[in-house]
Amino acid sequence: MLDKTYLLQAIELINDYIRQNNLELKDYMNFELGLQYFDIICKVKKRGCSFIRQNSNIYLRFTPPNETRNKYSCNEFISKDGCINALAKSLAVIDHLNKFDKVSEFWAWYDEHIKEVKIVENDIITVKTAIEKVKKSYFDGQHNGIDRDNPEFKILKVTIKKITGVHIIK
Repeated sequence: MLDKTYLLQAIELINDYIRQNNLELKDYMNFELGLQYFDIICKVKKRGCSFIRQNSNIYLRFTPPNETRNKYSCNEFISKDGCINALAKSLAVIDHLNKFDKVSEFWAWYDEHIKEVKIVENDIITVKTAIEKVKKSYFDGQHNGIDRDNPEFKILKVTIKKITGVHIIK
């Protein structure tokens, strides 16, 4: 998750630009409004990171450590909120470009905070294991304050009765 200070700074930059230029954005809707905001963020961007629009996606263009200037995905679309988020992410990238000792650390940070890549764990279990888990949690629980009995134990009691011929009176 990106730090809120970058988001507040981005909103402030955009609002200042709108106020200084007396822009009226109430006549625009949806994608047109997104295009207007994209033009605004291109004008208020900080030196070191610019924006590229490809179809309805926004890309950041910057020079990573020991690499050439190129475009990189920031996982945002052309919309009012997408443009604000893209500006906040560009401000964060500018601040973090020289903070890391290793390039791999920068890209790990970029994937987590800018691209917001989620790591998926392999939690696949077999049907047998799933049934055993549900069965264990069911019989470990209670119903109306009474412990649940495992039916396997009742089967065991019945077979003992048949073998010994002894009837147990309760």
